[in-house]
Amino acid sequence: LSSTYGILVYQEQAILIARDIGGFDLQEADILRKAIGKKNVGLMSELKKQFIQKAEQKKVVTKEQAEEIFSWIEKSQRYSFNKSHSVSYAYNAYLTAYTKTHFPREFFTSYLKNSIGKPDAYTEIEELVNNARIMDIDVMPPNIKKMNKRFTLIGPNPTFGITEIKGVGGSVFDKMGDCLSRNQINLETCDWNTFLIGFGSCIKVDSFEALILSGALDCFDISRSQMAHELKMFRELSKREIAWIETYKSSNVKVDLEGCIAEMISTNNWSNPKRPIFRRDRLEVVESVRGSLQNPGYELVDFPGWKARKEEHYLGVSLTCARVDEYDTSGANCTCKEYTDGFNSRNGIRIAAQIDGVREWKIKRGNAKGKKMAFVTISDGTCSLDSVTVFSDEWEKYSNELSEGNVLLLAGMRDSKRGSFLIKSVSKVKNLA
Repeated sequence: LSSTYGILVYQEQAILIARDIGGFDLQEADILRKAIGKKNVGLMSELKKQFIQKAEQKKVVTKEQAEEIFSWIEKSQRYSFNKSHSVSYAYNAYLTAYTKTHFPREFFTSYLKNSIGKPDAYTEIEELVNNARIMDIDVMPPNIKKMNKRFTLIGPNPTFGITEIKGVGGSVFDKMGDCLSRNQINLETCDWNTFLIGFGSCIKVDSFEALILSGALDCFDISRSQMAHELKMFRELSKREIAWIETYKSSNVKVDLEGCIAEMISTNNWSNPKRPIFRRDRLEVVESVRGSLQNPGYELVDFPGWKARKEEHYLGVSLTCARVDEYDTSGANCTCKEYTDGFNSRNGIRIAAQIDGVREWKIKRGNAKGKKMAFVTISDGTCSLDSVTVFSDEWEKYSNELSEGNVLLLAGMRDSKRGSFLIKSVSKVKNLA
């Protein structure tokens, strides 16, 4: 046990003890190893008798010493581990820590890429993005003009790939590549209308909408709500109408969708022997689409809370804004990121944040025994804090307000010993949307 400072840590140590002190052969020692790993109480009881009996015969230690040594083996069932696995895990942990310290951007890009496909992928993505923010690394949303399939390090930023968007898989990505070649679209120079008309009938509407709402098309400098509205209107058109618009757009690059529809209406010839562009019974629909493009009937504005919710749905985490951005945060003097960086104030700390998680706890000892307190996770777009504590008196007052999803102004102080944020008071903040 010298290599582990006198503590029985590894299952291999128990095997050697059983052989050298208990007189076990390797087959018997392996049965002991299995009993330790399976925490088999009945088998351990039988092996204890065998160990003490054989130890007396081997006479390396006394019976009392043999009993004490086997008690170590019994206790090791709670924690002992296979040494070869331990070495592998330790080696991987060392390489991981080294990479994260010296190549943090590459580290986060790689770990984000490998999180996809796991059962709790979105939880892992959210944790990685938050950890990156703490290290002043911004993870960027997907960008259609980069057209990277998977997570990629673009410049200094780990960047979502197109296929990492919920609803946009590899088959959709391949279809988009085919569409680019077929329609000879240059993503670097094309504008929103060229993209809409070129791809609008190429991929499923759900996938196209996912591109919009995830932020992948923000490079066109048009609000997501406007793009979503125009996509909806475009899909109201028939295949024949879309085909005409695609042809017209290819030779009239600067004309937008509404302009294409206006031209289609004006040039449509009902008496055309080769069939008109659209039938008479489609005129009302086509004019309605054009009218809705001119006057949607509601404001096409991207409110921060709406954007954040959509990003959480399609990416697993909000990247460009947070729900807190929709509220008046002027009463705060600190962000979550500033708190993790060590911010403190004699006048107290005030953080405007969203409640992401609440874990209630019943106090088991002390003056408040039997009362309830809580541990809370909060976020504000700069990062998240899971070291937020609400003691029993404050929990009794503010438990209703401290519900998941609420955005609040939290006032409190830093715990000088543990560094956790101790909430002293809670107040509502005004929604600016």
